[in-house]
Amino acid sequence: QDPFDRGRMENMLRHRFRWSNKAIGILDYGLWDIAGKSLRQPIYKLLGSTREKVLAYGSTVHFARDEQFVASTLEAKAKGLTAVKLHPYCVAADDIRMCRAVRKAVGDDFTLMLDTLVYPGPYDRQDALRVGRVLDELNFWWFEDPLPKTDLDGLTELTQACQVVQVRMGDQVDDIHEYAEMVRRRCMDIMAGPASFGITALMKMAHMAEI
Repeated sequence: QDPFDRGRMENMLRHRFRWSNKAIGILDYGLWDIAGKSLRQPIYKLLGSTREKVLAYGSTVHFARDEQFVASTLEAKAKGLTAVKLHPYCVAADDIRMCRAVRKAVGDDFTLMLDTLVYPGPYDRQDALRVGRVLDELNFWWFEDPLPKTDLDGLTELTQACQVVQVRMGDQVDDIHEYAEMVRRRCMDIMAGPASFGITALMKMAHMAEI
């Protein structure tokens, strides 16, 4: 079939054959790759580019000691990176202590983010608010997946409570329609989509977020 008919093929596979979102996403990447090779253009140009470069940031693993987080972040800074995302212990008191140590080590002009990378979110509402208040104080950029995606009330409360750090959510949803209620109730400041969705669905999300 014509590989440029991405929408028609997605509709057929999703509704007639009940393909999963992940399977459709994998196919979608392949179809965009075919389009780019056929037209001899990089995909970002076909999507409508707005820039030629994007900033990179460093990312830690879940270290066992604060000193390892500090050393890893300082190493990234020494290499010229201006931002690092920390993957913490996922225990509120320990995470607060570690974030304070890293901020003190790298200084106030370095961009930091916190990503729990634990699903569902590692904190209860009280702990998420505690961590959020400290991230506000430490001028973190974003606070990622602090609560389960099903706790819409808690996410709304947290997003409203955080005044500096931005709540980033949603890269573990199973269906793009899950975002409708999350957006309506303002459960996040930054909408993050799963890589498994494919380029077409991620662009739909980008348009939704822009609106």
